[in-house]
Amino acid sequence: MNQHPGQFHLKVRGKMIRQDADGLVSLTDIHSAANFSKNKTPFDFQRLGNTRNLIAALHGRSAGKAAEFRTSLVWKKISTELGGVYAHPVIALAYAEFLNPTLAIEVREVFLRYKSGDATLADSILEKASSEANEWAARLRTH
Repeated sequence: MNQHPGQFHLKVRGKMIRQDADGLVSLTDIHSAANFSKNKTPFDFQRLGNTRNLIAALHGRSAGKAAEFRTSLVWKKISTELGGVYAHPVIALAYAEFLNPTLAIEVREVFLRYKSGDATLADSILEKASSEANEWAARLRTH
């Protein structure tokens, strides 16, 4: 992928997760990379009340009106050969958390560090970043 160093990349267990042209993330790839069973498929996840509420919230609607709008803006199924199920990045994170409670804790801890203004979070990110991404960040700091 030739993306700008600041753009969103997702890896699960070292495997790249595809995104479509609209920025939706492949839940099928996440499921496959995580090597989970049939009862934790994207379809199973979509049927959960919390998932339907999340889809509704992303549309800015109440959960009661979830069936009244197109989900293709945040959730779409493509033929299995082309990638299966794709969803908004927020839903993709929720799905990853559904698959792995440890990941749920990690995601929430990073979010809480971000919301509290923990400046060491930036250092933690840059330690894991490529040299190209670090150069990009350094250029931003000097402007």
